[in-house]
This record gives sequence, C-alpha cells and structure tokens, in this order.
Amino acid sequence: MNEPAKFNNVVSFLWAIADLLNGAFQKSEFQKIILPFTVLRRLDYALEATKAKVLETEHTLKEKGLENRHGQLCRAAGYAFYNTSKFNYESLLHDDANLALNLRQYVIGFSPNVREIFAAFNFDDAIRDLERAGLLYLLMERFNERSKVDLRPAAMSNHEMGYVFEHLLRKFNEALNQNPGEHFAPREVIRLMVDLVLMFDPDLASGEGVARTVNDCCCGTGGRLTITKDRIQQINPQAKVFLYGQELNPQTWAIARSDMLILEPEGKDAENIKLGSTLSNDQLPEMRFDFQFVNPPYGYEWSKDYDAVTTREPMQNNPSVRQRLGQRGLKPETLPPRLPSSFSPFTFQRGQICSSTQIPVCLSFRTKNKHDGSVVENELALDIMNLALRGIEADFGPPAGAGPNTFRSNPHPDLRADYAFIS
Repeated sequence: MNEPAKFNNVVSFLWAIADLLNGAFQKSEFQKIILPFTVLRRLDYALEATKAKVLETEHTLKEKGLENRHGQLCRAAGYAFYNTSKFNYESLLHDDANLALNLRQYVIGFSPNVREIFAAFNFDDAIRDLERAGLLYLLMERFNERSKVDLRPAAMSNHEMGYVFEHLLRKFNEALNQNPGEHFAPREVIRLMVDLVLMFDPDLASGEGVARTVNDCCCGTGGRLTITKDRIQQINPQAKVFLYGQELNPQTWAIARSDMLILEPEGKDAENIKLGSTLSNDQLPEMRFDFQFVNPPYGYEWSKDYDAVTTREPMQNNPSVRQRLGQRGLKPETLPPRLPSSFSPFTFQRGQICSSTQIPVCLSFRTKNKHDGSVVENELALDIMNLALRGIEADFGPPAGAGPNTFRSNPHPDLRADYAFIS
C-alpha cells in the first residue's frame, strides 16, 4: 500500500515520542501512554475555538442554578462533548510543578462521554507512572509541537487519523511480536468491501427518505463504519446513516468512540459503539441492520466466552441450548473448538448477518486450526458470491473438494442484516 507522506510523518513523529519512554517503561507499556495522549491532544484541538464560549455558558448556567447543563454545553462547544476546566492542553504546560494535578483536573472537566474514554485507557495510571519517571512534562511538550505534527481535525481528517492510529497499533504489535491477528485491514480493502456491498442496494441513490443502519460487531477503531457512512453519503448526500458497533479491546474502543465524537456532532454514533465481547455480551441483541461487517480477530481465544454462549448448560441433547443456538443458525456440535480460532466470532454471528429476503449463499473455506489440527469453517456470505459462484458452477461444476455444505442458503427468519461482508 502506498501511504501518503502525511501519514508517515505523523506516525514517525508519534513513534519517536515513544523513544522518550525507553528505559523507564517496557515496550509493552508504550501504547498505553502514546495512544491516550494522542486522543487527548486531538480532542483539545477540537474544542479550542469554542473553549471561551463553553466556559461562559457554564458560568451563566451555574448562576441560574441549572443542574442539567449537558445539552447547552454541547451546543456551545459545537460537539457532543465539552470541557469545563479552566485549563486547555497548552495552558497546562505553564505550570510544570503542578502538571499532574492540573492534568487530572482537566480530564475531570470533560463531559461524561469523554471521561469514559480516558477511564478505558486507564489514563490516571499513565499520569502517575509518567510523573514518577519524571517524563510527564517532556512527553506533553512533545505533543504540543504543532509545527512538526498538526493533529487538529481541520488539518487531519478522521479518515487520515484512522490510518495513523491503525499504523501505530500495528507498529506496537510488531515491536512486541505479539497479537499478529490484531493488525487492521488496509482502508483501500475496506473501501472495496463497502463498494461490493453497496452495489446491491439499488434504492440507496433514490433521494430523500433513505435511511440505513450499519453494524460492525468487531469494530476495532471504527474504520469500516466511518468509511461505509462516508461512501453512502457520497452516493446520496441526503441519506441518513446510523452506525453501531462493539469492540472487545478497551483501547481500540476508546479510539473508535473518540473518533465518532469528533466526526458526528450529535454524538449518536459514538453512543452506539459498545465495549465488550460480542460473543458473551452482545449489547445490541435485538437490533437488525441493513449492513453488517465482521473482521474477527484471528487466533482469538474464545474459551472464556464459551460458557456464556452455551448458557453454562450441558451442550449435547439440551433443548434450551439447541433453541438458543438455533436462533443464530448454529448447532452445539458445529461450534468451533475452545482453542484459538479465527472463525469463532463469525460462526456465532452467522445466523444474524445473512438475510433470508436476499437469499444469500454461504461459501465455506476449510482451514486447519494450527493449535489442535481440527477443521473449522470460514463462511463468507454476500449476494455477489451467489451470482459469481452459481455461474462458475454452471460452467465448470462445483469447486474441487466441495462438500454438501459448500452452497447453502440461510433458512432462518430471525436475521440481522440485509447485506453482509466478512473479511
């Protein structure tokens, strides 16, 4: 992938800041510090122009004795979040002797939806550790060098910042030689996926009154969601697009949530990004979506979700378990093994991401699990597969080695999306 020099410069700059931490911190701790400070600097930049108006509004509303000030403060800020602290990022650096104390007060001054983000980062621990190491002022000063890197939303779009976060996460993982399955799909690939899905929605460009819901149950930093929304609104600027997602990792969830807060002024998309395991704690269980994307974490150890999935009851010959799994198009004996499997999240979601009205077929690729040698399935469901594969089968016959389950439609009426793409 040819990465624009702009992204490379920002990533290189932030990666160089991590060099400050060498010796005082282990490499495994770098991202726990660099990522939240990157988010903090960007959020502060976003609020910069309206900071005085927010403080004035806060003072006026307090004098009137109003307790519920959230909505009016958001309107003053121009975003679905605000900060009522007397500090901003730059003014914090004017008092290095009290920097840790003032920084904590500054974070407390954010609206609750942003305080949740920094709680997910365990940001207070990062402040404490940096102060102990004598690095807090030095690190914050580096993040304030706008001449070297400009993180303002006006200078760095959300899509561009998405590239930056994902490259940083990849570099952190590669430096540790850990979590090889947690790298992110290139955004060019995501755009192709989105275009393939949207081409089967002929009503998308029909003008006013078009509304679509998009879900990603393993949403990472939210790239697939924001790219889908952007593409739909390119096709139809009048379309309303509502984003939903869930993410297991608190740090990537925090990045996705902060990105949505800047991108969508009303903050509804940000509220719809949930934290937790989709397998054991699906927080959108009754929702049905027009589009759903799934990019499961490869090598994911899902044994900790296994009991929750099966309701902690004996698996075989148990009617209640079979009924619960059957609603998702599954049988107890066809669940993936407890050992790490790249297909566990998708297999569990399969009954919720295909639409009976579209009659998609599932193409199964069989792959050996490197941990136990068992065979698991990776099933891709999309109407384009139906068209392409039926044509191939008509001309050449079924693919070599295809079994009786290679082509099958989903018979379940309780479905979750009209279109799906699994990467």
